[in-house]
Amino acid sequence: MKTRKKILKSISVLLMAIIMLNLISLRSFAILITDRGSLKVSNIESEVKVSLYKLTKTNYDYEVDQPIYPPYEWDDRIKTYLETTEGKEKDYSSYADPEVFAKEVETNTTKAADFYDFLASVIKGEEIEVEPTAVKESPGVLAFPVETNSEVEFTDLEMGTYLIIIENGYMVYRPTVVNITPVFNNETEQWEMSKPEVEIKASNIGIDKTVNEEQEGDNKVSTTDIINFDIRTDVPQYLENSLAKEYYVSDKFSESLTLIEDSIKVYGVNGTKESLLRQGIEYELLTQRPNEFGESTFTIKFDYEEIKEYEKIHVDYNVKLNEDETTQMAGEGNPNHVYLDYSNNPYDETSWKTQEDEERVYTYELTITKVDRDDHNILLTGAEFILSENPDGTNPMTFKKYSDGVYYKSNEEGANKTIEVGQEEGNKGKLELRGLDNGTYYLLETKAPNEYNRITTSKELVVNNENVGYIVENVKTFQLPITGGMGTTVLTVIGSVFILTGLVLIIIVNRKSKTKEEK
Repeated sequence: MKTRKKILKSISVLLMAIIMLNLISLRSFAILITDRGSLKVSNIESEVKVSLYKLTKTNYDYEVDQPIYPPYEWDDRIKTYLETTEGKEKDYSSYADPEVFAKEVETNTTKAADFYDFLASVIKGEEIEVEPTAVKESPGVLAFPVETNSEVEFTDLEMGTYLIIIENGYMVYRPTVVNITPVFNNETEQWEMSKPEVEIKASNIGIDKTVNEEQEGDNKVSTTDIINFDIRTDVPQYLENSLAKEYYVSDKFSESLTLIEDSIKVYGVNGTKESLLRQGIEYELLTQRPNEFGESTFTIKFDYEEIKEYEKIHVDYNVKLNEDETTQMAGEGNPNHVYLDYSNNPYDETSWKTQEDEERVYTYELTITKVDRDDHNILLTGAEFILSENPDGTNPMTFKKYSDGVYYKSNEEGANKTIEVGQEEGNKGKLELRGLDNGTYYLLETKAPNEYNRITTSKELVVNNENVGYIVENVKTFQLPITGGMGTTVLTVIGSVFILTGLVLIIIVNRKSKTKEEK
């Protein structure tokens, strides 16, 4: 009986030992269940492409549930490539040993960033045949202005070091590196997989165009005004090994605008300090946007290496409205469109993104219709005027005649102060004064239509954000009745009759006298 109890006791101890071993085994192999990590990438735009490239593998001993030395090894293809850089301009051959690399960059994050920039360029440039481990597109729709409220999450990732490359957004994203490795949990006394969350850093590019800044953005102008435009844009931050560093600013005028020669000035900006850039050194002036995007009024192609130290670029230039039918009076105005074309994927030489902005300037037309006061259907010709901003007509404006009765405000040679209503069919009795700014004007008649009295007082005309028309009436010339005038006429007639009668009688008497003498 005792023997049987001893056997049962031994069996119990053995079972407990087996259970304990199993528990230990389960603990040892717990990491096998969770040796896949996850990664969340945030602070990115919607609809961008996020690619992960595995650079290293992590050495881990599952039997003792611990990482082993060396903890990292490069992917074989990367290690081989690094070894081939020996003696080259960029010699990273010593980095083929991950321990050497780790010690080299331990206290120098700039060196680490430069190295990962180099790796990104040779991987994307296909000098190393490394395919992405995983690729995802961030949810939502890419939009401008830029918003960085999207994110992607990768799961089931092997332990190792991953290079994150983000493409196809408006922002220029820098390559980012993250480690997914076992981390020892002091509370559970176990190695656990890390679940990093990475906020991506990027260069946010924007462009802004303004008109007449010194006049607080006043976009109501005349055809004699010099119109000033300012373009301000961010300089993208490309890393040294970026394969694409293209950066262009282009402006496309409507046909109603003309660039004032030699007015383009380009500045590099840091803080409040602006430095004038030199054409032919920091930039070239062209008339074609890049990548067959089309023609432009002017295009500025920047040499990135010459301007990369600036935070922003400022372009300042002047234009005028044309004094012809190309200029839009009121309505949709006269647009001026700016484009920023740049490399948005630094490691893809074919990548481009375009941002746009637009300003419009508005000018207006006054139409005068000259009519008979008593019958507005009678259109009068021959009237001449001057237009002034002064009620007494002093300092009259000058205009250039475009066609019968049509004038544009002008300071050019050949412009004059006198403006005359149209005489031909279609514009008879009408005066169209184009290219006027908002304001109050005074029309003074200097010559009246034939048979009509001239108006001696000026007529007030107001332009306020629209084309306007006014009717100007003339009164025909007339004579006041003169008292006693008819009596004088009657006496004159009677007197004339008496005189004629007397002359006739004299003739008759003379003839009779001659007849008697002859007898």
